[in-house]
Amino acid sequence: MTIKKIFLIYVILFITLAVFYPILNADFVNWDDQRYVTENDAIKDFSPRGVMRLMTSFHYGLYKPIVLISFAVEYHFFQLLPGIYHGTNLMLHLLNCILVFWLVYMMSRMTGAAFLTALFFGIHPMHAESVSWIAERKDMLYAFFFLLALIFYVRYLGKGKTADYRASLGAFFMSLLAKPMGITFPLVMFLADYYYGNPVNRKTIREKIPFVIVSAGCILVSLCAQAYAPAGEHVDFRIGAGRILIGLQCLLFYIGRMVWPAGLACSYPPPAELMDPVRGALVLAVLAAGLFLCRNFAREHKKDLIFGGLFFLITLSPVLQIFSTGPSAVADRYSYVAYIGGFYALAAVITARYRMSGRKGRLFMAGCFVAITAVCLVLTSGRVRVWQTSSSLWSDVIRKYPTLQVPYLNRGAAYLADGMFDKAIADYDVFFRHPKTQDPSFLGTAYNNRGYAYFNKGDIDRALADCDRAIECTPSDGGFYANRGVLYERKGAPDAALRDYSQAIAVSPDLLNSYIRRADIYFKRGDLDKSIADYDAVVKKAPWHHEAIFKRGLALNRKGEFVRAANDYAQATAMSPDYVRYYAKTLFFQYRNKKHKEALRTAALLQAIGGPVPEKTFAVLNKIITAGDSR
Repeated sequence: MTIKKIFLIYVILFITLAVFYPILNADFVNWDDQRYVTENDAIKDFSPRGVMRLMTSFHYGLYKPIVLISFAVEYHFFQLLPGIYHGTNLMLHLLNCILVFWLVYMMSRMTGAAFLTALFFGIHPMHAESVSWIAERKDMLYAFFFLLALIFYVRYLGKGKTADYRASLGAFFMSLLAKPMGITFPLVMFLADYYYGNPVNRKTIREKIPFVIVSAGCILVSLCAQAYAPAGEHVDFRIGAGRILIGLQCLLFYIGRMVWPAGLACSYPPPAELMDPVRGALVLAVLAAGLFLCRNFAREHKKDLIFGGLFFLITLSPVLQIFSTGPSAVADRYSYVAYIGGFYALAAVITARYRMSGRKGRLFMAGCFVAITAVCLVLTSGRVRVWQTSSSLWSDVIRKYPTLQVPYLNRGAAYLADGMFDKAIADYDVFFRHPKTQDPSFLGTAYNNRGYAYFNKGDIDRALADCDRAIECTPSDGGFYANRGVLYERKGAPDAALRDYSQAIAVSPDLLNSYIRRADIYFKRGDLDKSIADYDAVVKKAPWHHEAIFKRGLALNRKGEFVRAANDYAQATAMSPDYVRYYAKTLFFQYRNKKHKEALRTAALLQAIGGPVPEKTFAVLNKIITAGDSR
């Protein structure tokens, strides 16, 4: 690779890094980040057994093990530092920019086309969602391996080396482990054959068979994973004229946003509202006018235009809603790989036009390039700012599309997490007044969250009333029973709390906190066997759960099983030294407040878990107690 090409790659990376750098200061958002990272217990076990569990299980209706393993690595070393997760996404995006440059140059041998395609792939506002959203790591990894697979296949077409063919198959397989959208790769292979003039014959078809088999396997696995998809996120395989119309509206949406990326948001109204007949006709008119103005170059670069256009269409096809693939009919993230085709088609024509233009024409085109780049940088920078916090993310949607219902629910949750309870209650009140309030699960979540806000404001009765409504709307959500159990505990009704914790466990057996709270009540009542059984259940499901291990040690100690208790103390404090600090502080305050018997018990416990307790501490406490202090 020449110095010029290396310089251009550095320019692309510098500009892209400059516009996305602020995302390193962003927080997690309450839109799937909790599913994938902050509340995902599966990534907290980075042992061989934990990794194997990630490789052999489904996650919210999808099979994406390498995405979850990447999160597990980050959690193992950095816990929940959001900048690390954002940094990984950004690093992958920069690597993808390099791969785009490499791929386009390999195919076209046009440095200008490679530069333009990679640059606008890097800074286009539609790609801000994929880069800025931690949960969308799957886009980053899928694109990385998809592009790598295509690069190896192009090398195979040029050199005929079997190693490149096998590397392409391996990279393709890895892309499917990140996101099933990679199933379109065999069709892209035929497209590459067309670009290189390879006819469709037995040899070229035979070459695709292993890739088709892998794609078919991915489709089968994805169908099995649908059994684990949350309500409202299942694939609908019914096809009709209405779905085809929706597919066309979605296609026009992506074409229009590629040329004019205005009104971007993380959630959109239905395609019919975004792309009405007038807007659709306008997009088609602009597209037709562009082709007419560049008709001479279009003939000369027919192959580039066909490759770019079909690459765009093929890689976008799984999310054009011919089959309904979930609650989002259109989304910025769906364009991440597909736009490479559109950018390449435009870049090929622009590069050819630039070469044939005179000095004035080149100056004009250079000015247009600078202006378009500046617009992209400004818009993308704005999108990156929007992704800084959950409240800014959903406020952006509400400002642009105030008729949507779910953003009020999510912004209310963000306000709740930030302790702004009055604002949260106001958003939930708007949500309940919304004319499209139909989904019982959304209603249940809204009532549950508003109840939590009332709870934090000290209004337990209103909080209980909202929890009751939440359970009526969604009796299948164990979390709602668990939350009502907490309210009953606060209200001094442990029997009602026990019933709710038991019901929460029956409905949602993976709610570890419900086991712990139920075990705590059993412990306080002296029912140690039931308490230990619940702690055992938590440790069996989550071997890393140091709180359950430590509390089990307390129960075993009270039961007189001192050896097992000591083992639990040692294991828990090895996982989290905070226990030693906590009990050291407790001992200090008990002694200062002359609660000497409690202090003696705390000192014994602190010594048992490895804390620094001098022997004279016990002598002093025993002397005080013997002298008549009964506290």
